[in-house]
This record gives sequence, C-alpha cells and structure tokens, in this order.
Amino acid sequence: MKTSFHKKIYPAKAVKVAAEAFAEVAEIHVARDGDYTTVSIESGNPDEDVEYVGEFENFVLGETIAMRGLK
Repeated sequence: MKTSFHKKIYPAKAVKVAAEAFAEVAEIHVARDGDYTTVSIESGNPDEDVEYVGEFENFVLGETIAMRGLK
C-alpha cells in the first residue's frame, strides 16, 4: 500500500524518522517522485497495511509539527 507526502509540506527527515519507527512492523520503501516523497508499506497482511498507512501518516504529521516547533 502506498502513500505520498508533498515535499513543501512534509520534510524528508520526518518521513525518514517514521520509516525507521515502522520498520519493525512492516517493510518500508521510501522513494522520490517529483514534488512528493512516496512510501510503500507492506506487512504481508492487507488489513494491517491499511491501518499502518494511517498511523504512518499521523506519525509523519506529528514529526513535521515537532520539527517546525524547533525553529
């Protein structure tokens, strides 16, 4: 299952931190696609993948907010 994050909104570092955090529960692949960072999440269970993608997106959002607070 895939999700994407626009580079102007979500720093690549926020996506990287989330990918590292989720590496224990699923196989994570991060790639660049124009103005987006795309992430593929595969756990081997499609029902879990749907849940993991939502949680991954929330994690990236939280990291983005935290990073902006450090300025």
